[in-house]
This record gives sequence, structure tokens and C-alpha cells, in this order.
Amino acid sequence: METHFEILIDASGSMGFMKGSKEHEDEYLLPDQKSTRTDLVKKILIESLLNNLSFVEILEISSFRNSYNFDAKGNRKKSYKWEVNKEGVKEYVWYYPMPHKLHPVYKDGYNKESIITAINSIKNPEIGGTPLWWALSVTIHKPVNKLNILILSDGDANDKENFDEEILSLIKEKKKDCTIHFIGIAQDDVALKKSKNLAEKTGGIYTNLKALNYDKDALNVLLSKLNTTIVAKALDDNIKETQSIAAISIIEKPKIEGREKIVEDKKVLAEEKAAVAETDSTVLEKQVHKNTTSLEYISGQLNNILSLLHSNDQIEDDVVVVENKIHNERIGRSAEEYLYEKLQELFKRDSIKVTWLNENGEQGKPYDFLVENDKDTFYYECKGSASDLNEFQLTKNEWDFYLENKGKYRLCFVKNVDSIPQYVRFMDLLKDMESCQLIPCTKQNKAYKANRVVFTINNSKITWI
Repeated sequence: METHFEILIDASGSMGFMKGSKEHEDEYLLPDQKSTRTDLVKKILIESLLNNLSFVEILEISSFRNSYNFDAKGNRKKSYKWEVNKEGVKEYVWYYPMPHKLHPVYKDGYNKESIITAINSIKNPEIGGTPLWWALSVTIHKPVNKLNILILSDGDANDKENFDEEILSLIKEKKKDCTIHFIGIAQDDVALKKSKNLAEKTGGIYTNLKALNYDKDALNVLLSKLNTTIVAKALDDNIKETQSIAAISIIEKPKIEGREKIVEDKKVLAEEKAAVAETDSTVLEKQVHKNTTSLEYISGQLNNILSLLHSNDQIEDDVVVVENKIHNERIGRSAEEYLYEKLQELFKRDSIKVTWLNENGEQGKPYDFLVENDKDTFYYECKGSASDLNEFQLTKNEWDFYLENKGKYRLCFVKNVDSIPQYVRFMDLLKDMESCQLIPCTKQNKAYKANRVVFTINNSKITWI
């Protein structure tokens, strides 16, 4: 039985530069502000996964997307269809279709150089969607009983809301032996839940790469479970097939015992003996090949384990976390602008002066605002997030400054900076930890730069303003 392995690569707009989008152009780049998520996918395949696919007899790599069609002037092409409106009347409506596209990248046996060339030829996609359900459905409908599928995607399906359950139903309906592995790239919680559900219920592995800036060793650690599972499954299948060959040879082996007594024609007897010898030789050759392959899998698995052990030795000391400086500066600036307005409103009646230190440019101070009255000066630090992830970091200098100025140091955190901002004010960090308003740890499985103190806000203990 041939081993088929399908790799499906998301080619939606967020996997590229999003050129032409006023709101999202360059938004999804990696922290170096040059590389795209497609570049990361290519790196993952070539540097971290390809060596573990040597057992594959048929490897097929495709990218999938849906997007509008455009005419020669660059306008979206319209089409029409009949729809039943709210009143139950059938009417003729115009719409902009987004046809699905499955682009072949590679289809052949395992040839490492050819595969690398094909992967490197993948271009960054233009703006488009993520028809995950459709791409998986097309793959599952192929006339292959045993399928191994690896998906690399950064989003949720835009063609079926519950694509995971629908695909599971399709696999059951088609009676396919199908294992789906999924590498998510900074997937949000909704997409993560569906993708993980699909992988786990088909016996596959789900990995979500939230930190997009790991080096090769760290990436291998994150993908270690996937790699070892792929090889272990291939080894298990190979052993079962070896056992099957041996069983067939016993059943099909011609019996010639006693024939010498009744067959006078020595030529016929010689031919039968030769046939038996040829059958034995063929079976032995197949078994030797399968056993050799099994040893190669075991060797590969040992290499995976040794590589992982080596990576674990290095991971804590050598991981370099590259922060997205441009993104962080934009969020920080927006948070400070919002807080400046709120502080002015808060202290307006008391004639307290609020000074925004960074109004005309970053000053590099361990605080962002001075709040002064006739007697005292208070130092306000502002932290912000574009989402509702209530977590922030203080640098060592900021933490030391707080310790030196306890009683006069305040910290404000602004969440959802880009949508509907809200903020909370902490009057004393140590006391806020004692009251469980602040938890001095992270809930995320990610690496941070050195000399950082990480806090998680306990929503059940605070009130957002």
C-alpha cells in the first residue's frame, strides 16, 4: 500500500503582505518586518519537517485560497443568482463570487532536492480568504483510502463556520483512514479550538506557533511532538505491512510435498520447485526492504529525540526573542494618547497638572506621565494592548523605579486600544499583588526577553473604567 502524505498551505492574504489593504497592509509580517507568514511556512517545511517525510511514497503539496476575480480595469467581477428574500419571494441578486483555488506545488515521490525547489517557488499570496473546509473536502474525496494530511494556516475557515465537525462527518461518511495534523500560526482562540479538535479526533497533532520569532532549535522543540508522531505512525504502518507480507507468503506458498512420488515428469517438478524458490525470494526481498525501512525510521526517531534533547539544553539560554518594535511602539503611543485624555478628565476639577512626557517623542523614562499638585508629584506608567489579553511587562529599570518610589508610583493598563479602549489604575503594585488584583506570572506558553517582570491582571478583582 502506497503511503500518501498531503500538505495543504493556507494562501490567504494574511499569509502575505496584504498589499492593497489600507487597514491591514504589512500587519501580519513577522517581527523583522520583512518576512511573511508564508516565509515562515517554507522555513518550517524545509528545515524542520522535510527530513521526517522520507518514508512517503507519494507526497503532494498544495496551497489553497479563495479570492475575487477582477476585470482588465481592476474592478471586481460581479455575478448573479436567485435568492429567497425575507418575504419568501425569489429574487435576482448580484454578488461578487470568490472562487476556490487549489494550486499544486509538488506531486511525486520523496526527492528532497526537488521538494525544496518546489517549496521555495511558493510566492507570497495576494489578498484572499481561507476555504479550509473546501480544501480538506477536495483532499478527502480523492480515491485514496489511507490519508495523512498536514495543514499550515493562520486563520479560521471562511467557507464553513463549523468546518471541523463537518470534515469529521465527511471522513466518517467516506469511511476514510485519515489523520490530520495542524500547524497553526498565531491562530486566535476560535480557530485554535476548531483546528485542535479536528487534529485530535483524527489522531493527529495540533501545534500553534504563537511566537513567530523562534530560531531553528526552538522551532524544532515546538514541532517535536508532530515530528515524532509522524515517524512513529509510519514505523507502525511499516511493521504491520511486514507482518502482512509474511502471513501472505505462508498462505500462498505452493505445496509440493508428496508430488515427487506421483509426478513422473521431472521437468514439471523442477518448474514447481523453481516457482517456490522465486516466491520465497520475492517475499524475502520485500521483508528485507521493509525491515531496512523500519530501521531507518528508528534511526530517524533517535535523531529527533537527540535533536530535541540538544535543543532543550539550548532553549533556555540561547533563545533570542525579537519583539515587534514597530507594532509595540504604535500600541504604546495609542494607549498613552487615550490615557492622557482620561487623566486630564479625572484631575480637571482638582486643578492637578498632568504632563505627558512622550507627547513630542519617546523620552526613555521609566514612567510616562507626571501628575502634580502643590505638594506632591506622582509618576504614572502606561501599558497597553490591542486585544483583551490582560498581561503586561515591566523592564528591570521600570521595576526598580517603582520600588524606589512606592507610594508615588501608579500604573495604568489600557486594553483594546484599537477598538473600544478601557483602562484600570493600579495604585501600588506590591499591594495589588497581595490583594490578587495582579498575578506575577503569565498564562501564555511563550518566551520573553531578559530582564522582564510579567504581570497578569485578575479580571475578577478589578473594575475597568
